[in-house]
Amino acid sequence: MSSLRTAAALLAGAKSFRELAPFLPALGFAESLPLDLGDRRAIGLDRSIRRAAVANGSGTLRALLLEAATDAPARETITRVASRVTAHAPHLLWLLVMVQPASESLVIAAPASAGRKQVSALLTTIAGIAPSDAETLAAMCDAAAGADVLVHHRWRELLGREALTRRFYRELENVVDKLAISAAGRVAGTARRELALLCSSRILFLAFLEA
Repeated sequence: MSSLRTAAALLAGAKSFRELAPFLPALGFAESLPLDLGDRRAIGLDRSIRRAAVANGSGTLRALLLEAATDAPARETITRVASRVTAHAPHLLWLLVMVQPASESLVIAAPASAGRKQVSALLTTIAGIAPSDAETLAAMCDAAAGADVLVHHRWRELLGREALTRRFYRELENVVDKLAISAAGRVAGTARRELALLCSSRILFLAFLEA
């Protein structure tokens, strides 16, 4: 596996558009070429993107480096960009890497082929990079060699797994909070949450055994 330390350093260093360049060789792409306004319009980019560059990979793989111009939710921006790019260039397999300086957000996304709305993405903030974020990027670097279709499919699997994991823990946290609040009795708030987490963990364990 690629070094987790190297992957974490790449993520932590992506504070600006210029600092996205080191992602390219790590993921098997050549040096990027900047896109002027006409080029950006040709592939469907709107004013929500301030700067953009494209890099060639193996076969039909292309990396699109982006800097968001607005402070709109990063997931909303990358979903719109993915939809437009795949519609304008459906014959290419895209990897999108977008930095949003206003919120210090970073998104790595692999959209599905044209006509499908699924976007597998890793969304993180420079100040809140988790070990799982570095693990995902390291695994993507390891999967960068091979046929373009297989590489892109593997990237989508890795990014989709990360999104699923994050959704799972968000939902678990919501369930634990609701259980703690709704429980009867006079137990203090901290103890209520600990008991709610314990009960939820036991239920999950039983569910895994049942499965």
